[in-house]
Amino acid sequence: MKQKIYPQEVTDEVLSIGQAIKVLFDAQKSNLRTIAKFSGMSVNSVKAVLTGKTANIASYSLVAKALGTNLVDVIQIVGTHPPAPTLAVPAKEEESQDPTDNLQIQ
Repeated sequence: MKQKIYPQEVTDEVLSIGQAIKVLFDAQKSNLRTIAKFSGMSVNSVKAVLTGKTANIASYSLVAKALGTNLVDVIQIVGTHPPAPTLAVPAKEEESQDPTDNLQIQ
């Protein structure tokens, strides 16, 4: 079977949604079998959602519903919390004594 390749931006969004659902999962102190039972999914499918693997959008929705919320609310939460800035090291122009002098926040 041929594996689909998605743009990095898409996989980052999916990962963010999975992380938000995982936060809800952890806050409820539930277990995988319970969520799998209430969502009608396998434990492995629930794990895939909680780790932000690419999956059917219905899987994300079912897990969110099993956690007592809905996918729209989860996505809205993700949308209001932008990702943390990343550090980029520019190409070497000249040597500096302090290695942090050339770091830029993007």
